[in-house]
Amino acid sequence: METLLLRGMIILCLALVPACSYFEDDDDDDVVAAEQVIVWSSADAGGWHNLGLKSDGTLWAWCDNNQGQLGLGDWRERFAPERVGADADWVSVSAGGLHSLALRANGTLWAWGCNLSGQLGTGNFWQIRSLPAQTHIAGTDWVAASAGELHSLGLKTDGTLWACGNNERGQLGDGTAQNRSRFTQVGADTDWVAVSAGGMHTLALKADGTLWAWGDNRRGQLGFDGSEAVYLPGKVTDETDWKAISAGREHSLALKTDGTLWAWGQTTGASSETGPGQTGARLHR
Repeated sequence: METLLLRGMIILCLALVPACSYFEDDDDDDVVAAEQVIVWSSADAGGWHNLGLKSDGTLWAWCDNNQGQLGLGDWRERFAPERVGADADWVSVSAGGLHSLALRANGTLWAWGCNLSGQLGTGNFWQIRSLPAQTHIAGTDWVAASAGELHSLGLKTDGTLWACGNNERGQLGDGTAQNRSRFTQVGADTDWVAVSAGGMHTLALKADGTLWAWGDNRRGQLGFDGSEAVYLPGKVTDETDWKAISAGREHSLALKTDGTLWAWGQTTGASSETGPGQTGARLHR
């Protein structure tokens, strides 16, 4: 009797194995499918930290955090991406030297981290923020933002350009060398379409495809002859086919509509017409 009962239990278990395997496989497929839907959509590397956006609108941060630049509410570094808050409507991020900028789907601009020069645009100097804080201009018309080493730039839907933070070398483009803790409009033009904040200089594009630069030029990073600082936006060339820009610490890159890539400024460690370790104002293809 016991033998027959044991055999019956074994047969029943074997009969259930395919069914169990089937459901387990389905569950695994569902998990894999879910993981495939939520992917990284963009990322940006700062001086000592990184920011990333996922396709579900969540914001993630990792690496150094001694100035609260990760936005996690503390000063502890992270060795793996960690989610910033519970919001899921972030659309773009920019990691600066020791601060961060991000835009939400409602068009608001947020900042956190080091505020030594007022680069958070929150209306004060020095106050470090370890959590995302909305800038003093609480509008819903921001479309782009770029965090430099100690300064920040923002672009609005009306084509106006705004800047705050360190202005020692004129990188805010307002004609002065005065630091700003509040976003200040750069000139009166309303045709800006892109901006990139570098170490102590700024690059920008206008709707007509022209390339503009201002700030520090000691390494030729503005593309102008000479090494003097430029305190107002200046047109780099008369060409109207510039498509994208990226300002580094002491160098600059730009892409044209024909797909060619151009570089100028500090060239240490790279071969160019001016030679490794040398500097120059010429734009090199």
